[in-house]
Amino acid sequence: MSAPRDASPARVRKLEKHRDTLIATAIERAKSGALPCPPFVVDEFLVTDIAEAMYFARHCTGVESHHDVLLPLAERARELARPPTSKFHVGACALGASGRAYLGVNVEIPGVPLNHSVHAEQFALVIAMACGERRIEAIATTEAPCGHCRQFMNELRDGQDLKVVTKDWRLPLRELLPHAFGPMDLISDMPLLLEDQGVRLGCRGQEGENALKFLNGRGPLREDELDHGWRELLGFTDAALNKSYTPYTKSPAGIAVRTSCGAVTTGWALECAAYNPSMSPLQVVITRMVAMGKDLTTIERVVLREFCDSAVRYDETVRLAVHKMTDGRADFFVVHHNQP
Repeated sequence: MSAPRDASPARVRKLEKHRDTLIATAIERAKSGALPCPPFVVDEFLVTDIAEAMYFARHCTGVESHHDVLLPLAERARELARPPTSKFHVGACALGASGRAYLGVNVEIPGVPLNHSVHAEQFALVIAMACGERRIEAIATTEAPCGHCRQFMNELRDGQDLKVVTKDWRLPLRELLPHAFGPMDLISDMPLLLEDQGVRLGCRGQEGENALKFLNGRGPLREDELDHGWRELLGFTDAALNKSYTPYTKSPAGIAVRTSCGAVTTGWALECAAYNPSMSPLQVVITRMVAMGKDLTTIERVVLREFCDSAVRYDETVRLAVHKMTDGRADFFVVHHNQP
């Protein structure tokens, strides 16, 4: 990019206004999921436009790369956070190798344990994964990432080299998480987070009534009692389960929820080498629903698919959270399978 010929204060103000307009446009498009991108995603062309506007607005100094775009986007995204418990809003923005930017915010669920919360960095990575992004180059956060998130980001390929940007510094993750414990300490030669897991499990049901376990007592007890709506929702859980990233416990799980307006959202299990920063399938659903601007209290039906002999089972914790989110109005069942 060549330097602007006119660097007068008036010219700079005009450039700054253009920059701010582009950032506002990016956030509005991301909120609405306006084409060509899904919700909470900023397309690579708009990212480039913002980077150029920032470059010129700063008199061609101080802007090194597209990484500079991330922090102002994260700061604007912070307004979309849903933290009813802490009242502490956090925004994040991750830059993919595709050039797209993925927004993230923190989300809390009142009335349930705090480990059901979604951190802004996790949110951004879930959105990237749902969009098929395979590599993250940098991530900006409005606050320094907590240890929980540093550990979760370490699940990325070359995660130690990930550039982390805040208002005060830019550092590789290795400096924020020195002497790290990570995926390679537990597994080797395995796909990592965001990479194609190659999972094609093709679930096989158990014999008898245990194949479907309806947890709240309202609805079908056997598969042949399912109406079309339940069968359709059950079908979504198969593909969701196959998206799971569970290299440590081999406990994949998929979930599908339908709201009162008929919209269906899916989620899958995401594990972390440190275990506790892992995400349940419901947390992934919550992330995706918030990104689409959906009201979590409108969930009417939930289907969870998992394996009966898995080391990790999600049915009870998901049941608790769904009950709290919907004040007990949602119907919920879990289908258990034998490992293939």
